[in-house]
Amino acid sequence: GERPGRADVARMSLTPLPKQYRDEVMAAAGALDEALQAEEAAGDGPLSAAAEAELGAKEQKAGQLVAQYGQRYLSPSSRYGDDDPLRRHPVFFLMEGAMNLFRDAMEKDSIPRARKDLIIKLDQVLQYAEKCEVVS
Repeated sequence: GERPGRADVARMSLTPLPKQYRDEVMAAAGALDEALQAEEAAGDGPLSAAAEAELGAKEQKAGQLVAQYGQRYLSPSSRYGDDDPLRRHPVFFLMEGAMNLFRDAMEKDSIPRARKDLIIKLDQVLQYAEKCEVVS
C-alpha cells in the first residue's frame, strides 16, 4: 500500500498496540536514542577507556535491538505484511522513518550529521508509544 505522509500521521489514531510490539519498539528506539545521545555528549575528543567501553556497550545494545526490530517488523520476511493494521499505526510509521534515516546515515557514514534528527524522531516514537494503550 501507499505510505502515509506526515499529515496522515497527525490524523492516525493512537489505537492500542500489541504489548510485544510496544515493548520491542520502545526498547529499540530507547536504546538507539540513548546511544546517540551518549555519542553526542562524548563529542569528538578522546574518551577514557571506561567512557569508551560504556559508549561501545550502548552502541552494541542499540545495534542488536534495532537489527532485531528491523528483522521482525520491516524485512520482506516479516509476518506483518502490507495489509497488517500495525503498519498504519503512527508509532510504526515514525519508527520506520527513524530506521530509514538511521540506515541511510550508516551507509553514508554520516551519523554525526543525522544524529540530532534521529534523536528527535526516536523521541517522537517513544512519546507516541508511551501514550498508547496495550493489548496482549
